[in-house]
Amino acid sequence: MMLASSGPSGLCRAQAQGTLPVLTQAAQIRGLTSREAQRQYPIRLQGVLTYYMPELRLTFFQDSTAGIYVNILGTPPEAHTGDLVEVRGVSGAGFFAPEVEHPEIRVLGKSSLPPARRFALEDLLSGEQDSQFVEVRGIVHSARIESMLLAHRQEGLPALALIVASRRNKFKAWITNFDRTADYASLVDARVAIRGACGALFNEKRQLVGIQLFVSTREQVQIEEAVHADPYTLRVLPTSNLMQFTPETISGHRIRVQGAVTLDKPGRFLYIQDASGGVRVVSPQDESVRIGDSVDAIGFPAPGQYAPVLEDGAFRRLGTAATTPAPVDL
Repeated sequence: MMLASSGPSGLCRAQAQGTLPVLTQAAQIRGLTSREAQRQYPIRLQGVLTYYMPELRLTFFQDSTAGIYVNILGTPPEAHTGDLVEVRGVSGAGFFAPEVEHPEIRVLGKSSLPPARRFALEDLLSGEQDSQFVEVRGIVHSARIESMLLAHRQEGLPALALIVASRRNKFKAWITNFDRTADYASLVDARVAIRGACGALFNEKRQLVGIQLFVSTREQVQIEEAVHADPYTLRVLPTSNLMQFTPETISGHRIRVQGAVTLDKPGRFLYIQDASGGVRVVSPQDESVRIGDSVDAIGFPAPGQYAPVLEDGAFRRLGTAATTPAPVDL
């Protein structure tokens, strides 16, 4: 039976007749409760694959009404991101939101990706835009090649992983088609606009803990404000300026400090101290420095548990400090 109306009244009428209606719009599936979705409503959709990674069984689909996750468990079909497809299957509760289960995907031709609705990161963190094709802006804090391993999957796949921050929130964007020989360090500290399929991060209780973006190509990352050519030529700020109102610290971009090392944990963090105070620099850099060494450090200021810190940092050794910082009397 075809659904005569896309609203709740159409569903109610069909259910009152003892049948489950065929859902022909992604928005109808998203409107189901978890319990209703488990009833396995028949589904027939037509739209575009906004992200397709068959190696990880990751499939996001969008029609004119909404986006939806398509859970492929068997042999994935021969298809590509941007394909116009017909999807048949049944509704399921999903790990976080309703999805299409037991799908059959038929490629109808080529299409273009749908327009991406722009959202602030804070709005995406509500979870309401799960599986939607979105655009979000922010500043890149790190760019590394990582293994794309999802919590409920066993296999991994190399991807370019961007950590992007907006105000005090962050998300990870996975870019799966990229040049593995390119140097992406130049993206760090750039202000970008990224288009991709929004995926929820959730716990075993189906509770949202964050979001991630699934991005097919590097071309879906647009640089809106270029990065400073050499961060080690930025103006050196006193560590006491962190999280104070200054043009540098309120910009969201990384800043530069200098001081003597007072503690070093290679690959994790180091503490440095200047005449105005001290700061913790969080950095994956495994270069070892000694207590008393003078270092030049860059990073993104953020509030810490007890004092501001520099996150996603880097540093270089300048030499041995003229004097070792004196301990503070407590």
